[in-house]
Amino acid sequence: MVSVKRLGAGVFALLTGSALFSACGSDDDGGSKIGGTGGSKSDGSIEVGVIDGPADVNYDAIAVPGSACNAIRQQHPTDPSPHVDECSELSFTTNPPSSGPHYGIWAAYEIYSVPVPLGYLVHAMEHGAIVVLYNCSTDCSAEVAQAETWANTLPPDPLCANNSAKRRVIVSPDPKLLTKWAAAAWGATLRASCFEPDVFSEFYDLFYGKAPEDFCSDGADLKNGEGGLIVPAGCGEGDGGSVDAGGPILDGSAD
Repeated sequence: MVSVKRLGAGVFALLTGSALFSACGSDDDGGSKIGGTGGSKSDGSIEVGVIDGPADVNYDAIAVPGSACNAIRQQHPTDPSPHVDECSELSFTTNPPSSGPHYGIWAAYEIYSVPVPLGYLVHAMEHGAIVVLYNCSTDCSAEVAQAETWANTLPPDPLCANNSAKRRVIVSPDPKLLTKWAAAAWGATLRASCFEPDVFSEFYDLFYGKAPEDFCSDGADLKNGEGGLIVPAGCGEGDGGSVDAGGPILDGSAD
């Protein structure tokens, strides 16, 4: 049962618009459109962009070879992913989420210094975005700066040529993340104890744009200009994810 906490009319009008809603298509039927975006073959390579999830898809967690940060990559069956009201309480079967219910609008492809409610992020993933998340119990500003540089220097996306964003990437803290660092795409996650540009780049190359609605259109700019977000206090705080993310849980406090 999804409990609903609605935005005020002024905020709702600021965040929404006919362009945002019309761009999304008809994904509010509750159906899953891509079964995990493919799977891992027996030789360890990854098959991506496979519609409806073939029977031989391997959804097991895979340790990324050579990772110094114990990185684990995994593909997941996608869950029903209807639109719900902004700031509804959500739950997901993976942590970080890789599909599932989401708000009717998506977050702008930017770098955020405060947590973005997951309902905006999952919708961005549905449009082919890569979302990078972190949860540091001690100062990790050097790693965050490294991740921001990485995100800002990725190749421009030709589909974003007419938009303010050059690529569909979001970086945001996430206090509910079970690992120190993670990346998520539609039907796939990466979890790690530190930020490794090469490992995150590999994930980006594998899963960027592999989603039901592969297009680039500016989302809602949620920033309020004062270091916060233009969403009601408490929005997204009740959201949850599976405690068992499908593999070893990496201690988010580990350096």
